[in-house]
Amino acid sequence: MGRTGSSSRSVAAGWEKSLIVVLDVDQKQSVRRRGRSRARAIVRRDDLATFHVDGTHGSAVAGLTDCWTQPRVNTPKPVWNPDVPQTIDFFATWQKMPEHRAYDNAFKAEWELFIRHLFEGTPFQWNLLEGAKGVQLPVLKAASESEIDAAFAMLAQLRAGALVFGSDRFLARRNDQLIALAFRHAVPVIGEFRGFTAAGGLISFGPSITWMFRQAGVYAGQILKGAKPANLPVQQPTTFELVINMKTAKALGLTVPQSLLARADEVIE
Repeated sequence: MGRTGSSSRSVAAGWEKSLIVVLDVDQKQSVRRRGRSRARAIVRRDDLATFHVDGTHGSAVAGLTDCWTQPRVNTPKPVWNPDVPQTIDFFATWQKMPEHRAYDNAFKAEWELFIRHLFEGTPFQWNLLEGAKGVQLPVLKAASESEIDAAFAMLAQLRAGALVFGSDRFLARRNDQLIALAFRHAVPVIGEFRGFTAAGGLISFGPSITWMFRQAGVYAGQILKGAKPANLPVQQPTTFELVINMKTAKALGLTVPQSLLARADEVIE
């Protein structure tokens, strides 16, 4: 959402501040190599929800109430130079489309249907069960290396499109076996921690190990200074990492959407 055609190749502003505009993967990796801020801003997001479409003649962004277009000839073509202030107004070239029909707010309309469903028993088809129809999520258990082998063999029988496994102490020590079986059976596998993807797994998404270790160090320091462990609050992870291994994706013949790559914290080439 919010990418502006060719301008997405090179848009950045405010190197002296904490906010950096990053609109594609190459920029994001470049910013991180330079050790700059990881904060991101999106060009042309004027509504609670926006849907971006790129075409051969330009781009369009549709929100809940308004629609904006940007012809290709008007798309800015800035030069990427972090040492020169950006003078282009990236909002100026977007044109608001005239309204030919008044539409009710989608969230308001759906909430009205839901409330009517609760109090009057009217049909309501937009629930989790309806959204998950057609999607099967079989659960496989493995507590030994032989059971891991059997689980992957079962995936072929189930014609599973992918495997997601939770990291416990047993599975966390068997990345090599999991990755080898994933390649043998040509099954995309998603793990929880970066170490799985760095070892050759396809994707990992979960809490940042670095963040958790840092928080453990902070608590250890507080305890050494006299704080009572019982008085320290239990913290839930607040920093998560999405890591994608493109080598593995290519080996499995998979195409990773650019929208997913743009959200990744790290892409392993």
